[in-house]
Amino acid sequence: MDESKLIELSKKQNKKALSILLSNNYSIVYGYLLKLSYNEEIAKDVTQETMVRAILNIEGFKGQSKFSTWLIQIANNYYLNMKKKDRRLLFTDIDILDVFALEIESIEDQYIKKDRFIRVMTLLKTYKETQRMPFILKHYYGYSYDEIASILNCPIGTVRSRIHNTIKKLQSELKGDSNENMS
Repeated sequence: MDESKLIELSKKQNKKALSILLSNNYSIVYGYLLKLSYNEEIAKDVTQETMVRAILNIEGFKGQSKFSTWLIQIANNYYLNMKKKDRRLLFTDIDILDVFALEIESIEDQYIKKDRFIRVMTLLKTYKETQRMPFILKHYYGYSYDEIASILNCPIGTVRSRIHNTIKKLQSELKGDSNENMS
């Protein structure tokens, strides 16, 4: 059954359709929050709260975006509000490779991709959320600039500049890492 049909049935209180819809999108929301927070417990808690809020507000989904976009918007807002209320929420050191398993063909490719992934995720961890959020949504989830602007509730120009600046910063820092490794 396609997503639009599941949404239609969910709005008519069909619990099975809603369950399928949420299950299909759970890993997208969880993965985004994990990359954003670097904390498995926070990612699980916010994902669960997002699903509850989606259940309670399914009638409010207008269908102007993908359902996953709507869920990430809910998750993003809840996460930011939670961080405002509790400034003690800090990153925890997690094994990035355990959490973000990569499917890779050869051992050589595996090493190169894991190494690059670790370096990018380690650098992203030091960036402000306003830099991480649009970058993650664009480059790990493939959202368009319009969708990201909608999720983050900011102008599209701001989204473009944040992504551009984050890429430039990453390129500069990764280039610096390469030069240090050669010396």
